[in-house]
Amino acid sequence: MEDLKHIQATFQKKLSSIDSREQLDALEIEFLGRKGEVNKLFKLMGETKDKEFGQKVNELKSNIDAAIKEKWLDLKPEKGPDIDTTLPGNRPTLGHLHPTTQTIREINAFFRYLGYSVYEGPEIEKNEFNFEKLNLRTSSIPNLSITKRSSPSPNAKPDHSSGSNLQLRKIFG
Repeated sequence: MEDLKHIQATFQKKLSSIDSREQLDALEIEFLGRKGEVNKLFKLMGETKDKEFGQKVNELKSNIDAAIKEKWLDLKPEKGPDIDTTLPGNRPTLGHLHPTTQTIREINAFFRYLGYSVYEGPEIEKNEFNFEKLNLRTSSIPNLSITKRSSPSPNAKPDHSSGSNLQLRKIFG
């Protein structure tokens, strides 16, 4: 019985000196935790011949628990930084560029660094920019279904001026 009174008095003394929620959590663990003072009393119940000892330990536990909850409500949480919640927040960046896109951009930056111009065009080109504006005769385009091709003579002149379809797109818009 003296243990109960001593634990109650110790708890009340420590509870009165607490001024933060963190200290209150530590006090709760000290008295109600797995290795706390009250649990030590529960382990002594088998050794004690007093039949009312268990009821008194339960009463002590509920008194300590109620006092901790009451003190918890009395203590104000520590104030954090002042935040104006009416201001718009910072949007997180969503996702990232595909690795192929990143690589293409790095290659383009390298060629621009070397002094080249980089033009982008469609993946499938119109007949106009592939042949007509390059001065190619459509009759000179070999048919892909023919398996035997004739080799050009060594003195033959090319049928088109040099340049690409993207250069023509840039020139003719």
